[in-house]
Amino acid sequence: MNGAGAGGSAGAAGAGADAPPSELLRVHPALLEVTAQLLWAAAPRAELLHDEPDAGGLVPLFVRGQLTPDEAAAFERGLDALLREPGEIARGTYLREVRDLRGRRRELGVPLEPQAWDERPALVGPFDDESAARAWHERRLPPGWLGDPLVHGGRWFVDVFAGDDETLRSGTR
Repeated sequence: MNGAGAGGSAGAAGAGADAPPSELLRVHPALLEVTAQLLWAAAPRAELLHDEPDAGGLVPLFVRGQLTPDEAAAFERGLDALLREPGEIARGTYLREVRDLRGRRRELGVPLEPQAWDERPALVGPFDDESAARAWHERRLPPGWLGDPLVHGGRWFVDVFAGDDETLRSGTR
């Protein structure tokens, strides 16, 4: 795990500073800086760490110690405000919870343009309508990949994921 910095000294991280870091969320690289700023505005003493990007290109962010309920609520309000910004709405920035047999995680991401999809898990789009999303899904996804057309922010996308045994057995994402 690599350190991304800290809003305060490592010793000032608060109760539980000796506990292993807990995953905060996975973040698109373009949103790393703003996410760190939102965390430190909510929890100035938080120690933020990151790991290598996952298969979908999202960077896992961890916080050492526990956020207080007030800090966690302030961070969530910051994320909500970010998602309401016109520029983030325009590019389709999303916050979602994913559940599968590998666990539960939250993702703050930006969709990939359909022509940029490079056989990795991603939210792909936007498409003009549901039929365009379904047509892309049927035409573009090779064996071993699954996709669910869905609406986000009033536009159509395809949630693409590997059709591995763990995903297929879980029944939820």
